[in-house]
Amino acid sequence: MHGRNKLSVTLDLKSAEGKAKALRLARRADALVENFRPGQLERLGLGPEALHAANPRLVIARVSGYGQDGPYRDKPAFGAIGEAMGGLRHLTANPGQTEFPPPRCGVSISDDLAGMRDKLLAERNRRPHPHTDDKVLAGWNGLMIGALAHAGRALDEPSYTRSAERAATFILDRMTDGRRLLRSYRADQAKLPAYLDDYAYLANGLVDLYEATGDRHWLDRAVALARAMREQFEDQAGGGFYFTSADHDALLVRSKNLGGGGNTPSPNGAAAIALLRLGRLAGQADFDASARRAIGSLAGLMDRSPGATADLVLAAAISLEPAAGATTPSGEAQPGAAVPQTSQSGAAVPQTPQPGDAQPGAAGPQPPDQPDARWTGRPVSAELFAERLSVRPGQGFRVAVAIEVADGFHVYAPNPGVEALVPTTVSPRADDPVSAARTVPPQPQRLDDPVQGVALSVYRGRAWFVIAVTIRPDAPAGPRTLIFDVRTQACDDRRCLAPVSATLELKLDVDPAAPADGLRHAKLFAALPAPAAP
Repeated sequence: MHGRNKLSVTLDLKSAEGKAKALRLARRADALVENFRPGQLERLGLGPEALHAANPRLVIARVSGYGQDGPYRDKPAFGAIGEAMGGLRHLTANPGQTEFPPPRCGVSISDDLAGMRDKLLAERNRRPHPHTDDKVLAGWNGLMIGALAHAGRALDEPSYTRSAERAATFILDRMTDGRRLLRSYRADQAKLPAYLDDYAYLANGLVDLYEATGDRHWLDRAVALARAMREQFEDQAGGGFYFTSADHDALLVRSKNLGGGGNTPSPNGAAAIALLRLGRLAGQADFDASARRAIGSLAGLMDRSPGATADLVLAAAISLEPAAGATTPSGEAQPGAAVPQTSQSGAAVPQTPQPGDAQPGAAGPQPPDQPDARWTGRPVSAELFAERLSVRPGQGFRVAVAIEVADGFHVYAPNPGVEALVPTTVSPRADDPVSAARTVPPQPQRLDDPVQGVALSVYRGRAWFVIAVTIRPDAPAGPRTLIFDVRTQACDDRRCLAPVSATLELKLDVDPAAPADGLRHAKLFAALPAPAAP
């Protein structure tokens, strides 16, 4: 069989003549690429020992998928053989030639090159080893904390979130001096005052961790860190943030390090993003104002060099988005709702109509006056109502979530085949004490979407999600929190806003003696569909 750049022959390796020819070829070759099942060549008498006896310098490469993982698991890998042999020179210019000149080639795929790697490592170990950079940096850990928290939430992988929590706890416990954040940790010692990037990256990481876990502890620590960042680094006169604080060595010029550090985010951009997020989540109006001053002071730089100020541009985009408030149980303060948002001209942005207000196109029953949990956002809000707040182990009950969409906006229902849009979902987290849950989504409306240019299923006005929840039969008695994740994307007739994620927390009491009757919000649930038992 002749290939484009190689000449091949077929040998019967079960015959003595075929084995002799194979060994003769091995003596003249630099490399052998084999595609047999593990142990097959040994059974034929052509294992590595026999081949190396014929040619001690022979390189043996295995390119089969046998014994490996992945798409080629336990399958012949003829494409891999072609790739490995593709570098062979044309063995002869005469296809009729029967004698093979010794091939000179390298082999790129091999399970049996470990011995060569060991020899190379032994040779390298004779050289002086480079020093290992084993210090811990607050800022870089902040980036990693944010990445792990975001991935843990998006991929529903608790181990990522736990890693982020461990790292955050280490930084906050071991890398402060009681008054300020320290930049570096090594050999059981933290030292050097932190720079702006350390504060900004870590503050954003803690916000990501709060959004992934719902643990208020991380939000409070992020607020304290951001407040310290403003005190130490903010340019009160001109806006923006210096890279160094008053605790650092005095410099001829106190720079703002506007370009960032190559592949790391711009510290000023990261600081503005952290302050905008905290201003909305924690109701810190001064944080929001500080971020907007920074963005305004650096607007000229963003206009001249948008590619070099990507994080500042992102901060500017976030400042223009409708703000989503924090989620708290009913009766507590609504931090995000207390922050007035302004447009670029300084005029107040109209507030989203609140649940219970008249809604054009609203469907379903009007909710009771007092929800059990609320998320206040613009232009989408959500309220949660529960049939029970005291439940017995193994007992089921219903939860209703009203998605409120401001006039002129819509959110999307599932639209199979349209991957660019985020459908609205309300889902309980699969966590103790819930053993099962079933959700009935609202009936969507059809809309000739002016942005997408096609007819799509959407929700407008008020849309009710009803979830049937069952408590684990072995759930221990005591207070519990059920967390419901809300995901939505709002659009109007001109553009779509960024997708928004929020959480609703329902405080329950698991009590074996809870009464069987006494359902709450009876009129509301009488008007809503009853999901089948999960």
